[in-house]
Formats: sequence, C-alpha cells, structure tokens
Amino acid sequence: MTSLPMAPADQTEFTNTVLQNAFQLWFEPEIHRRQETGLLPKPFHIFAAQVLLEIGKQPIISFNDQVRGVLKAGVDANATAEIKKGDTVPFDTVADIQGLQLTENEANASHLTAILHRNVWYLLFDFRYNAARVARHLRVAHEFLSAAEGALEKQHLNAAIDNLFAGVELCAKADLLMLPDERVLSRTRHGFVATHFNLHGGKNGNIDSEFVELFNTLSGNWLKARYPDDSLGTSAATVGGWLETTKRMLADLDAKRPRLHGDT
Repeated sequence: MTSLPMAPADQTEFTNTVLQNAFQLWFEPEIHRRQETGLLPKPFHIFAAQVLLEIGKQPIISFNDQVRGVLKAGVDANATAEIKKGDTVPFDTVADIQGLQLTENEANASHLTAILHRNVWYLLFDFRYNAARVARHLRVAHEFLSAAEGALEKQHLNAAIDNLFAGVELCAKADLLMLPDERVLSRTRHGFVATHFNLHGGKNGNIDSEFVELFNTLSGNWLKARYPDDSLGTSAATVGGWLETTKRMLADLDAKRPRLHGDT
C-alpha cells in the first residue's frame, strides 16, 4: 500500500489531520484495490487525489491527472512566458494553489481534493452539495420575487403574498439542498421543508433568524392569500417589509451557495 507522501502538509495541523483521514478512508483502499487488479503500478507515485461525493451515489475517486475541476492559482513571478486568457498554464509555473471549482460535469457533487505541489500539500474542499440544483432554485425564486414586486405595485396583496411565499420556500429548500440529505431531493411537501428548515435554521442556528421568521410568517399567511375565504388583514406596508426581507434572504443564499466554474 502507498502511504501519504512526505511533505509539510500545507504546514497546518488541520490539513495534515484531514489528509491522513482522507487517505485512510478513501485513497489508500482505492490505491490498493487498483494495484491488486493491475490498474496501478507498484509503487504508485501520487501527486493529486480527489473524492467526489454526490447524494445517492458511490464516491468517485481520482488520482493525478484524472482529478476533475478548474484550479485557481497564482503564477510564479519568475515565469518568463506570456500567459493570455484561455491559455493552458504549465503546472511548473504555478506558484500557489488558491482553490478549485467543479464544472457542470460534476454539477451536484461536493469534493475533497489534495494536490502536492512544490513539496506542499494543498487541501481543497467544498462539502456543500447540489450546486446546480441550488442555482436553479435561486433563479426561480427571483422570478417569484419579481412577480411579487409587480403585484405589490398594483396593490394586489394576495398575489404578492402568494408569490413571496413561493420564493421564500424555494430559498428554504435550496438551503437544505446543500446538506447531505437524500430526502430533500424527492420531498416536495410544504411540511417537510418547513420542519427541516426550522430545525436546520431555527433550532440549530444555521440560518439568520429573520429569514426563519419570514418563512414562518409567510407560511401562516399564504393560504389566506391563496384562498380568500376571509379578509387578508394585512397592509401593503407589511407586505412591503416582507418583500425587502425576501430580497435579503435571496442575496444571502446567493452569497453562500456553492458555485461551479463559470458561475458568477
């Protein structure tokens, strides 16, 4: 079997510990399996390792030039060749590695990637899931927000509230989609999203309390807005306040969501 190649491990105890655990859990067993089946040589020189984790699927483990994604890195100040946008950059001209983004080919995976460069291990990871799904939820949430703004301008408060709740509920589900919970992929009932958003955001404190309160407030008003058996009993000013909080909630989600390469 192959042990973790000697290096300063990014010179941090955290990186060294995570790398050792990753090699024990994923990389060492896979190297051994491939060596036993003749897919890897003995010994095997490793300079990069990656595990892709996607909900409901087996981990995908890659080594060296099989590693997927686009690196963000600095260029060595002593590099003499001119580098233009879109050029392939020789790895020996890379000074430091700053990050890695997955592409649409791994649209909903999280990852842990380790790269050995100039005798330093760079540990790159993003354990937020479902980047593409979260982006779609956010995009449609903005559509509902736009519809709510138009309805409010016309004083159509019932329509404004209905659309606000639709947008906020999509944001709530998008927050849950970033977690490694397979149930979120298939559950569409309001009750599931409400229960788990309040648990994740309210009880566990992972979401700003004003967004949890907004979700619960709109949850208690959207049925009255959708089915007007009784008077709405809500002023335009109140709905306007909910709309502004919804804007902040969408902006917060956009700031913290995982991004694929090219997604700005």
